[in-house]
Amino acid sequence: MDRYPPAEPMELAFEVLRAMRRPLSGTFDHMHLFVANQAELEETFPRWRDHLASRGALWVS
Repeated sequence: MDRYPPAEPMELAFEVLRAMRRPLSGTFDHMHLFVANQAELEETFPRWRDHLASRGALWVS
């Protein structure tokens, strides 16, 4: 995010949405994945797996 704190709460919400559209890069020690069903998990998880640190944790909700 370019600027913190944002001028308005909605500005922060839009910054978060823009960040979510960017491709993942690097590795993460902790990732929290939100899915609505098994099919969505099966579609999304393979893209995330490669970015999870070898001893990292994945929380699926």
